Amino acid sequence: AEVSAFYQARGRVDELIALLESGIGLERAHAGLFTELGVLYARHRPARLEEHLKLFAARLNVPALIRVCEELELWRELVFLYRAYDEHDNALAVMVAHAPAAWDHAAFKDCAAKAKSADALYRGVAFYLEAHPDLLTDLLKVAEARLDHGRVVEVARRAGQLPLLREYLLAVQKNNLAPVNDAVNELLVEEGDAEALRESTAAFDNFDALALAARLERHEATEFRRVAALLYKRNLKWRKAVALAKADGLHADAMETAA
Repeated sequence: AEVSAFYQARGRVDELIALLESGIGLERAHAGLFTELGVLYARHRPARLEEHLKLFAARLNVPALIRVCEELELWRELVFLYRAYDEHDNALAVMVAHAPAAWDHAAFKDCAAKAKSADALYRGVAFYLEAHPDLLTDLLKVAEARLDHGRVVEVARRAGQLPLLREYLLAVQKNNLAPVNDAVNELLVEEGDAEALRESTAAFDNFDALALAARLERHEATEFRRVAALLYKRNLKWRKAVALAKADGLHADAMETAA
């Protein structure tokens, strides 16, 4: 530190960097040399810092360099340091707050898989919904086991981007969770796929069937009204099911329900 201060006080930064670069090549080079050289790169040669961090991450005083990178707003390098220090939540926060400079999809997925805070994950999902919708499904696959699927649906609803979750929702519907089933059924109605809706409601029963039936009985398409009658029938609302079938002239359906 004294040598560094001596050189810097005289404006001899280039000579100091050259001295430290030769010093780290020694067999028993002290960790302080690697850290001090990293600080100098950060302040005077930022283009060379990232390579230095990658080569010597294990020999650096990471917290000291984290403070310097925060001060100098070297966001990409800061993400690398947080990951090296197993501070994956902080790495995610930096990538979200300082994208696109700090964001990298592979790094984001790695941090999402290792993050300790659930809130960090959901902020990441919200960030992808807004900034990288094309990569959202890939992120959700990595983090699937650690996510509250109902909360993911809530985040997407707030963003008005529920359709972007389609592939993810179909993948996790096997858990038969009400928020997921409601979201899948809602998307199938919007897509006009009555047959898929019929299959969904038959295979996954944890949803508000009567609320869905009430919505579908007013649908303009006959096939959706048939699903409504089926839901009423499954929930023992016989008169509603018969009346709906008769109104559509579906006498065979009405007779079957009546029987």
